[in-house]
Amino acid sequence: MTATSDAPPVPAVVRHFAALDAWVHRGERALLCVVLTLMIAVVFIDFALRESGIQGLAWSKKAATYAMVWVGFLGSSLAVRGRKHLKVDASEKLIPRRFHPHVAIVVGFLAGALCLYLAGLGAVVAAQSFADGKSSPVMNFKMWIAEAAIPVACTLMGLRFLLRDSVGGLLRLLGKLPPEAPPPPDPILAPPPIDLTTSGESGKPGSPGQPAGGPAASPGNEVRK
Repeated sequence: MTATSDAPPVPAVVRHFAALDAWVHRGERALLCVVLTLMIAVVFIDFALRESGIQGLAWSKKAATYAMVWVGFLGSSLAVRGRKHLKVDASEKLIPRRFHPHVAIVVGFLAGALCLYLAGLGAVVAAQSFADGKSSPVMNFKMWIAEAAIPVACTLMGLRFLLRDSVGGLLRLLGKLPPEAPPPPDPILAPPPIDLTTSGESGKPGSPGQPAGGPAASPGNEVRK
C-alpha cells in the first residue's frame, strides 16, 4: 500500500496570490537595492567633494532623507513577508498552545487593518501634495514621490497580514489549507552566517583535535632519543 497525504490541495486562488506575492517581492528587492545604492552614492560623492575643498551637493541631505523613507518602508514590507518583523510574544507564553492559531488569526486581522488604515492616511497626504504641486525647497523634487512610500508599503504589509495570517490561518484551522511551510531565507534579511572561527576542519592543523604544529604524534612516530 502506498501512503497518501491527508493534506488538502491548495486552492487556485491561493496559488495565484503566492505567485503574485513572489513577483511583488522581486520588485521590492530590486527597488530597495536601487534606492539604497543611489542614497549611498549621493552621500559619498557629497562627502568626497567637501573633503576635497570643492563645494558639495546642497541637496544631498534632502535626497538621502527621501531615499531613507523608501528604504525604511520597503524594508518593513520585506520583514513582514519574511516574518522578521518585531512582535510581542507575551500571548504565546500566557495562552495555551492550542489557542495559538486563534490568536494568530486575530493578531493578523488587527495588524492588517492598522496597516491599511495607515496606507489610507498616507495616500491622502500624497494625493494632497500631488494636487498642490508641492516640491522640496532645496531641490526640485516632488514631495508626493517620497510620501508615496507610506501607502505603497503599508498596503503590501496590510494585505500580507490579512490574507496570509488572518484568512490563511482561518482556512488552515478549518482544514481547507495544508500547514504553512516556513518561508525561504532571504539573502537581504537573513544572510548566511559567517564562520569567524580560525580552526580548520578535522584532520587539518588548527582544528580542535589537532595541534597547530602538525599531525598528532603517535607512538610509532615518536622520536627516539
